[in-house]
Amino acid sequence: MQSQDVLISILQKQERSKSEIEYLMRVLAQLKFFEEQQQNLTTYLYFQLFRHLEYDFRPKESTVFNYGDYGQSFYIILRGSVQVLLPKPHIQDEISLANISVEEINHKVEHRRKSKYSDMSEYISHVYSDFQQVRTLGPGEAFGEIALITKQKRTATIVCTEDTHLITLQKMGFDRVLGELLNSQLRKKLQFFESLQYFQNIPENHLTAIINQTIEIQPKLNDILYRERDEPTTLYLVWRGEVELSKFIPPRQRIVISLLTQGSVFGEEEILNNCQRKYRASCKSSNTILMTLSAQQYMHLLKTYNMIDDMKIIAEIQLERRLKDVQLRKNATENLLSISPKRVKVDNLDSPEITRFQSFRSQRQVESKYIPITNSNCLIPIDIPKYVKSSHRKINTQISYVTRNPYQKLKSLLQSERESVIPSTEKTQQQSSDSRFLKSLQYPCKSEQIIKPTKVNKTCNNIHVNLKKQRLLKQLAM
Repeated sequence: MQSQDVLISILQKQERSKSEIEYLMRVLAQLKFFEEQQQNLTTYLYFQLFRHLEYDFRPKESTVFNYGDYGQSFYIILRGSVQVLLPKPHIQDEISLANISVEEINHKVEHRRKSKYSDMSEYISHVYSDFQQVRTLGPGEAFGEIALITKQKRTATIVCTEDTHLITLQKMGFDRVLGELLNSQLRKKLQFFESLQYFQNIPENHLTAIINQTIEIQPKLNDILYRERDEPTTLYLVWRGEVELSKFIPPRQRIVISLLTQGSVFGEEEILNNCQRKYRASCKSSNTILMTLSAQQYMHLLKTYNMIDDMKIIAEIQLERRLKDVQLRKNATENLLSISPKRVKVDNLDSPEITRFQSFRSQRQVESKYIPITNSNCLIPIDIPKYVKSSHRKINTQISYVTRNPYQKLKSLLQSERESVIPSTEKTQQQSSDSRFLKSLQYPCKSEQIIKPTKVNKTCNNIHVNLKKQRLLKQLAM
């Protein structure tokens, strides 16, 4: 709060020192508008921008400017929010036909403001009954540049929905610092709209008003813009990025209709035919920017220039082409599903019907039943021999050839241990000892769990070895 007071006090000064300007640059850099200008403007112009900034405060329910006023200032919201209002289509028709003037509309607004209202929504709906709400602007967002660039009257009414602190830039400072940049951005948008067949016959001054009515949105990757059977409320224009249109085919199939890129328009078919959405639209790019126009404004635009019939013909052609794409993709998917091989269940692995892949897979499943020897499942907590510490795949390959008889398993493991650990001079003596031990195992073993062999140390005495073998014998007898 204290930093806000310091900021406001600096903005109220007519002349500022270099340290004060640097303070403004540091504090205001967090706002969206200044963050964008820091990337677009040169260092000199960005520094000059903070020399011309001023401060303005507007209480709740106050009007920043009205539709039809002459523009003298550019506004950036420091704290608070405002509502953007446009005259309803029939009011715009009355104004264009000179049946009603802008002054009469503003006089009605001033007369209605004298009454008391319970909340802000009721206030706007009654006081500005001839207007429609377009969007709400919050901290870091700017407005009022269209009238300064085109040198025409205001194209909207701005109302404060709460106590709002504004940063203003007068026309002279705007022309010096931001005029050229924002003018070039406006020219790019005009060229974009003129390149679309939907707006080719509309004069430039009316296109500028349409641009002011559009809302720029930046959806995230895989965000759903609308779904099937939703009501058509918005027209979408792809300024940058990619949007996917898809259709659901019962019972569980979703077919991609098209991938829309820069310069594409979608959502107009349902608006023209006044029906529910037929496709699902989703964002397929992380840098997508869309410009949206309300369905009401779009229909009023077409009605003003007698373009409804032409647009319906274009929409029908696009709809017919998309329906053909849906049918082609559906048939292709059904054909793929119809020729896919059927699964055959074979009980006997030696049967000639089983494929090579199925035989290999069954062999791997049998091998996986054997538990590899590790420190965690070893019955005798001693060091694991080197041949057991090899890769898991090699262990399974070695064990897969061992017969299921636990007597033969133990014999094989003891033989491997003797070959890898015991020197050649002691092999004969150890072999006779192992033979006497293995001959004692003449009864079947209930458990099929692999027992980790003992690692015989060179210095280990016979008593210790016999004790370990007795433990193995007890484990096998369980």
